[in-house]
Amino acid sequence: MSTNKLNGLILAGGQSRRMGRDKAMISYHGVPQYAYLAGLLEGLEIEAYLSLCKKQQEAWQIDMPLILDQEDNKGPLMGLYSAYQAHPQASWLVVACDFAFLQKESLSWLINHQSSSCEITAYISPFDEKAEPLLAIWAPNALSKIDKALKQGAYSAREFMATCEVELIKSPHPEQLRNVNRMEDF
Repeated sequence: MSTNKLNGLILAGGQSRRMGRDKAMISYHGVPQYAYLAGLLEGLEIEAYLSLCKKQQEAWQIDMPLILDQEDNKGPLMGLYSAYQAHPQASWLVVACDFAFLQKESLSWLINHQSSSCEITAYISPFDEKAEPLLAIWAPNALSKIDKALKQGAYSAREFMATCEVELIKSPHPEQLRNVNRMEDF
């Protein structure tokens, strides 16, 4: 298990084009999705930070720690890079707002199966059998390499993961790992 402090990063900085409205503000559980995810993290005694762009910060009234993307429209890697810049010694449990069905036990399972030697511990998506970069634990040594990828115009978190040492795990609750990118997905 990593000895770095584990923080939670809720990724909300996307444009939500397919959804047609901001996924972080949708209420699947009686509160906006970002608040629901923050509650899950806090229930595990993990400090939660909301990653968003400057435009969202200006429009929303958020009462939790924020990490602003250093540049807008650069994807989730920019959110991860910005988190690393804010807390370079921390590992980050990353959760995208797309995971509407996520429950506390899936986060606990990920934490309990975190690799002590790999740069990233991630779930295998039960839907496409690929690594799920936006529900994963990212160690500082992986995050320190993102700057180079961003400078080269690489913004895909999944493609970036291919350059890292990754421990892939299967979820005992695969139904919780379904992404909701359109209302009909929910």
